[in-house]
Amino acid sequence: MNAVDKGAVAYIGNSTKIYLNFSIAEATGNADPFIGFTPDELGLFDALMHPDFISIGEIMNEQRRAAGIITGISEELKTRHIYALTLLGDPSLMPYVGIPETQEVSYNLYTSGNPLFVIETTPNAYFALTDEDGNILGAGFTDETGNAYIELEPIIVDNLKLVVTAKNKIPYFETIGVTGNDNSIIQEIGCKLFQNYPNPFNPSTIISFKLNTENTENTELVIYNMKGQKVKVLECINRVDTKATESLSHCSVIWNGTNQNNQSVSSGIYYSVLKQNGKILASKKMMLLK
Repeated sequence: MNAVDKGAVAYIGNSTKIYLNFSIAEATGNADPFIGFTPDELGLFDALMHPDFISIGEIMNEQRRAAGIITGISEELKTRHIYALTLLGDPSLMPYVGIPETQEVSYNLYTSGNPLFVIETTPNAYFALTDEDGNILGAGFTDETGNAYIELEPIIVDNLKLVVTAKNKIPYFETIGVTGNDNSIIQEIGCKLFQNYPNPFNPSTIISFKLNTENTENTELVIYNMKGQKVKVLECINRVDTKATESLSHCSVIWNGTNQNNQSVSSGIYYSVLKQNGKILASKKMMLLK
């Protein structure tokens, strides 16, 4: 049986749902069964159909939130109803609504030094790398452009298993051979991302890059945390020095240790990632110490 033939069906139902308002609230997010659907109050079934809810865990959280607005029944019974629904036991699974489609996946594995895995696929997809025994070596989610990367521990196995899942997409399976892989660094063709200074830093640091072109359109510096989650996009207004010479553009950008909401982030390892047109060009590790 190949990957296209594999799948699972989850039945959403519970014979113990005897309270009309409770069942309606779980399904639609609305405590009043006679009001009908309200776009701002999503429940289990509405979240399942909503494009912003990617994984079963996110959908289940909407069910729990919706059930929490109901009064008049005991907390014990409420908990029983909430947890009566289990879908395959894994909250990271992606649900299918209709017939799943094929997803395109491209990746690169750089094995020298600190191994780095770079992937481009469906936006908000979950991906995991394991050894042949199923032990997870690295996992994460792609961003809204479908790009992501993770650092790995030194690889001591000959093959890696890659699995990529996304909502309404057929799961992608691939075996990646490690032996003989001579990729050593990201090929920074047409660009150079310099190590930030100072590093470690507190509270701010300067990140510089150069492009072998005067065209910096759709170029951005993105800060990610250790989990591969996007922290902040550094806009052009943060530039402290920009100059263009013949077919060469230099830029320096300040990151002040805040997220996209201008809230200070915690100490730890972060990554500066240079992107152009949504594709990763280069990456550097940084350390914030407070």
